[in-house]
Amino acid sequence: MLIKNAGFSINYCDHSHRGRYTPRRVSRATRHGKAGLKLGYSSSHRKAMFRNMVTSLFKYDRITTTDVKAKELKRWADELITLAKRGDLHAQRQAIAIITEKLKEHS
Repeated sequence: MLIKNAGFSINYCDHSHRGRYTPRRVSRATRHGKAGLKLGYSSSHRKAMFRNMVTSLFKYDRITTTDVKAKELKRWADELITLAKRGDLHAQRQAIAIITEKLKEHS
């Protein structure tokens, strides 16, 4: 007989342990402090994909993508907008490191 409880399961074995049980912990690791979505891609693929998507977003002002990717893309775009508002040399270099194409500047 198997009884499931919150966090662990209890397995009663009638013959071999004579009613004793051994609790088995179920691993439910939480991702504390891990911002961003995994989306089933490796970290390098995810980084390259979002760099290309944010570049296309700023180049064409509108792109078509899935809802989950759009929510994550919003984080990337907001970060670039914040860098643009700062406008110092370090912020410019950080933005250039993310954007993959040379875009025309607006004065």
